[in-house]
Amino acid sequence: DSAPEPVDSDPFNSTDPVVEPDAAELVTHLLPTQLECGETIATRVSMRNTGTATWTHDDGYKLGAVDDADPFYDQDTRIWMPEGTEVPPGAAWSFEFELTAPDSEGTWTTDWQMVHEHVRWFGDTASVDIQVSCAEAEQPDEPPPLDLSQVTWLHTDVSHWSETGTLSSVSLSSSEICLDYNKAD
Repeated sequence: DSAPEPVDSDPFNSTDPVVEPDAAELVTHLLPTQLECGETIATRVSMRNTGTATWTHDDGYKLGAVDDADPFYDQDTRIWMPEGTEVPPGAAWSFEFELTAPDSEGTWTTDWQMVHEHVRWFGDTASVDIQVSCAEAEQPDEPPPLDLSQVTWLHTDVSHWSETGTLSSVSLSSSEICLDYNKAD
C-alpha cells in the first residue's frame, strides 16, 4: 500500500487563481490608428467581466479615460453603462462613443480601462497611439477677382452702371470674346 499524498494546508502556497470582485478582460476594440485633424469617428471598446461582482450603472461601473484625460474625448471622462444594464460575471459589454482628433498634428495616445467609481480602476487597458495629420486644404489656382471699374467698352464708359450680374471670367480668342456671368441670356 502507498501512503496518502500530503495536503497543502497553507493558503498562501495555493496555485488557485485569486478572483477579485472587480476584474475585466479586453475582448476587442475599434480604436483608430490614424485620423485627420478635427475628424470625429465612432468607436467601441468591449470588456468582459472576469470578476465576481455584477457591473451595473447604479453601482458605478463604467469605462474611464486613463488618468481622467484623453486628447480625443473632451466630455465626461467616463463612458457610462445605460441605466438598468447588468453585466454578470463572464458576460461582456461594448461601450460605444465618439473620438475627435485634436487640431494639431502628432501622435497621441487614447487609453481606456474599467473603473468602479470611488473604489478602483481595474482590468485590461485598451490603448492605441493615433497618428493625427492635418492635410492642408488644396486651394485651386484661382485668378484674382476682376476689377472692371476702369473698363471702357467700345468707347463707352460703363463704370457708373449699376451691377446686375457677376462676371466670373473673360476669355479671348482670335474671333470672339466670351464673358461668363451669373444671369441667364
